[in-house]
Amino acid sequence: MGVTEMRALVFRYLGLSTPGGIWRVIAILFALMNVKNLPFVWHIRLFSGLLTHLLARHPPFHPTTTGPRALFQPLITRTRPPLFEIDYNIHKSNSTYFSDADISRTQLVSALCLRGIEKFRRVHGKGAKFMLGGVSCVFRREIKPYKRYEMWSRVLCWDRKWLYIVTHFVKDGVKPTGYTLQPWKTAKKGKKSPKEDTPSVANGHASSSSSPTSTTMNDASGSAASPAQPHPFIFASLVSKYVFKANRLTIPPDQILEGSGLLPPKPPSTTLHPPTPPTTNDSTSPTPLGGTRTPAEGGMSIEGSAAAVTTASMLEKFTSHEAIDASLRPFTDPGEGVAEDMKDTWSWERVEEERKKGLWIAELMNGMDGLHHEFSGETKPALGVFRDFLG
Repeated sequence: MGVTEMRALVFRYLGLSTPGGIWRVIAILFALMNVKNLPFVWHIRLFSGLLTHLLARHPPFHPTTTGPRALFQPLITRTRPPLFEIDYNIHKSNSTYFSDADISRTQLVSALCLRGIEKFRRVHGKGAKFMLGGVSCVFRREIKPYKRYEMWSRVLCWDRKWLYIVTHFVKDGVKPTGYTLQPWKTAKKGKKSPKEDTPSVANGHASSSSSPTSTTMNDASGSAASPAQPHPFIFASLVSKYVFKANRLTIPPDQILEGSGLLPPKPPSTTLHPPTPPTTNDSTSPTPLGGTRTPAEGGMSIEGSAAAVTTASMLEKFTSHEAIDASLRPFTDPGEGVAEDMKDTWSWERVEEERKKGLWIAELMNGMDGLHHEFSGETKPALGVFRDFLG
């Protein structure tokens, strides 16, 4: 077959010889390059992840069967930013981080909490669901078009009402020390963390690259990152809060986590919170142990425990912005000062200690609820009203 015959065959197979054929091929290629942003693809991504964990609730390797040690471990999802997610700065647009985080968070909460939700339905005869209550994002570095990145989502902490999730957008190549749900995978040595000389600009905003906190962390190669900087592979960090609802009844997250087998045995003096009716004021009601609960704390402190002492020392050590920087770092399983045979054993006090670390960011995020009171509405003048496409 000659070149002419081959060319005719290709044109006929692709439909290029028909009127408008070349534009049809271009449109198909363009759609394939941006399939992530086609109509209803977000829903397919969301429900496929939900279905995956719904069908895998009882395998040998699952958070609900591996116990409390899986509670604070991150779940990793990978994706790329197609052309439709790129802004005029030729990098991933800031608005698209939130839709990606929807997928990652849903997979995490589904993996951890579906069994607890099912147990609540069996016990109380009411179906429960989890709903997003707020999101806050901090940008650090840009993500170039079609550059693969990962989202590391994990439980940050919880209080009487909210379950807080932190999602890190991370450069592809950071490897954990193991995979709890996929033990057959081998954690390979990741990329060496580059040195940071200057702050980067992400989404048009310069982000600070230093903080006076003394917290350190290890990169994938095992070397310690600078104590004054977050992990250099982080593109952005996002905090979200979820609430569990049965109609209008608020279900405390600790009930769902306990029902999922993710909380260790409790001390005799500690009880789980009962479901909260919508008229209950959660911010000032007394704790089961007495005293007054802070809005984020939710009355789950264990007075006199090592966790409370550790939290008190943290309060004295860090300022607010240092706490944000420290709390948004990827979770590393604490092993310092713990016996080798006890590193996988998570007691109630150890879970509480890790939970309290995240309460810093929870307190600050809850403070943003006051923004609703900044709306002037009919009380003050405005600059004007302008159209936005379909407006």
